[in-house]
Amino acid sequence: MFLADNGKQGNGIYVVSLLFQGRPTMKQFLVFTTCLLFPILAHAVQIDNPKVIMQARSGRGQELKITVTNPDPVPAAVRVYLEDFEYTAPYIGPKKFLPAGSSPRTIASMVSYEPDIFTVPAGGKQVVTVSILPREEIDTVRCGVLFFESGLLTTPGAAENTSVMAKLGALIFLEPHKQQRALAFTGAESKAKYTINTTVLNSGNTLAQPKVSFYVMNNDSVVVQRGVDKDRYLMPGDKAELSLVLEKDLPAGDYFMVINASMEEGGSGVHEIEFSLAGDGTATAANGN
Repeated sequence: MFLADNGKQGNGIYVVSLLFQGRPTMKQFLVFTTCLLFPILAHAVQIDNPKVIMQARSGRGQELKITVTNPDPVPAAVRVYLEDFEYTAPYIGPKKFLPAGSSPRTIASMVSYEPDIFTVPAGGKQVVTVSILPREEIDTVRCGVLFFESGLLTTPGAAENTSVMAKLGALIFLEPHKQQRALAFTGAESKAKYTINTTVLNSGNTLAQPKVSFYVMNNDSVVVQRGVDKDRYLMPGDKAELSLVLEKDLPAGDYFMVINASMEEGGSGVHEIEFSLAGDGTATAANGN
C-alpha cells in the first residue's frame, strides 16, 4: 500500500491510498503518482465542513452537520470513520494518522456519527450528523479527523488487482472552556550561512497556528530586511524550529532581528536576537531574549 497526505488545512485534507495484490509494479506506482499530481482525481466526493473548532463542556451535547457532495456522473459509495492524528515536525501541515482512541488527544469517546456507510447518487448529496458529548471537562485541546472514504470508479491507467482509495477528512478540534493561547521562543543560533535559527513553543492549551514574520535592523536602527516563515500548526507542548534566511547582499556588521508570531485566534510572541554577520555569510547570535 502507498499512502499520501496533502497536509491541507483550510479545505480539509485528502489522503490517497493505493492497494495492490503482490509486489507493486511500475504501472501501479504511476497510477499513484498521477493521483498526487492531479488531486481532482484523488477523491470522488466533497465535504462542506472541512475544519471545525468547538468548545467542549462536560455534559453539554453539540451537533454538527457535514454535507457530502458527489460531483461525479456515477454513484459514490462512502464509508465514514474516525481516526486520531498528530502533526509531525516541522509542523507545517503533514500529519501522522492513528487508530481512534490510541492518542492522548483522542475524541473517540466523545464523538458519534450517522450514517457511517451510504451511497451518494451522481450529482447528489448526503448529510452526516456528528454528535459531540464530552463526559468530563478537558484541560487541553482534543482532536480527531472524520474520514469520508470512497473508491475511485474511473482512474486512467488503473491496473488489474489495483484499488485506488481516496479519503477526504474533516478536522475536528475540541477546545477547553478555559483557553490559554501563548507562544514562547527559546534559543538563537546559526546552523548555516545567512541563516538564524530559533525555536517556537506552544505553551498554551489550544491549537496554535502562528504566522511568523521578522525584520532586521542595522546599527542605525534602519530596517534592512523583512521576511516571513512558513505557517506552523502546533499542539500544546509542540515546538518547531524556525530557520530564517538572511539576504545575501547584507554587508558584514552587527544587526538586530525582531521575530513576531501572531495567532488569528489571539495570542502572540516576540523574540529579539542580536547577531553579527561576517563577510562570508557566517552569522553569530549574541543572545536570544
